Amino acid sequence: MSSGSLSSKAEFICYISEIRGLKAHGNTVVSGSYDTQVRAWNSLTGECLKTLRGHRGSIHSVEYDGGVATSIEDRDIRVWDPNTGYVAYPNFPS
Repeated sequence: MSSGSLSSKAEFICYISEIRGLKAHGNTVVSGSYDTQVRAWNSLTGECLKTLRGHRGSIHSVEYDGGVATSIEDRDIRVWDPNTGYVAYPNFPS
């Protein structure tokens, strides 16, 4: 087995806009798009595991290391709990 080669191919279909950020960690890929949504995918099957919603603008960057951080053009930064789909930071008042 050579390093960097893929033994399987998964197709990720669900967005209606361009993908702006993509990060992988283990068998999970997290992507963010102009459609304001962040999605977590199983990189082996292409299954959408979770859709994270809450930004009011297009996603401009995504970071993922077991937790998800996103930013949009208006300088709104959010840290998400990928297991629940809720924003962990900042904690907005109810």
